Amino acid sequence: MDLPATDAEVWAALASTATALTARCDVYGIACNTLNVYAPRLAALGLPATLVTPNGAVAAWAAAAGIDAVGLLGARPVATLTEWSPYASLATDLRVETPPAVDALHQLIVDIKADGGAAPSLRDRFAALASAFESRHLLLACTELPLVAVAVSGKELVDPTDLLAAELVRRWSESGAG
Repeated sequence: MDLPATDAEVWAALASTATALTARCDVYGIACNTLNVYAPRLAALGLPATLVTPNGAVAAWAAAAGIDAVGLLGARPVATLTEWSPYASLATDLRVETPPAVDALHQLIVDIKADGGAAPSLRDRFAALASAFESRHLLLACTELPLVAVAVSGKELVDPTDLLAAELVRRWSESGAG
C-alpha cells in the first residue's frame, strides 16, 4: 500500500508478469485497485492483450447508469486521488467524493488485512465511515472492503472488482474468443 516507497520493485514484478501473461490471452485485468495506477505504463509496453481497469469499468458503469457522482473508499493513496490513484482520471467525468476520514479508512483496510475481516468491529467501523459520505454510490476501491461491507442506509455499495470481471467477460466475448 506504499507504492512511492516500493515503485521500482513493484513495477518490475508487474511488468514481467503482464508480459508473460499477455502472450496467452486477449484481455486481462488486475483485481488490485491500487496496482492499476500502473495501467499507463503497461499500455506503453505495447503488450498483445488489452488491459481492462477497474476505473475504466466504473466509468462505463456510471455512464450507462447515468450516475454523475460517486464516493471513493480505498487506501490513502487511492482515495485521495493523488498521482498514485488509478481513480484520479474518474474526476474528469464524475464528481468523486473522497473520504471524510481518510486516515480512519486507511487504518480500517490495514486492520482487515491483518484480521481477515472476521471481527464484528470492522463492520461497524466500515458502516460509520460509509455513512459519512454524501454520495449515494460508494465505490469499494480496495479488494479487502467487500470482506466487511454491510448495508448502509441510503447508500449503494459498488464493488469495482465485480464491474471489472463483467467488463473482462464482455470484452473477451466481443474479441471472438468466447
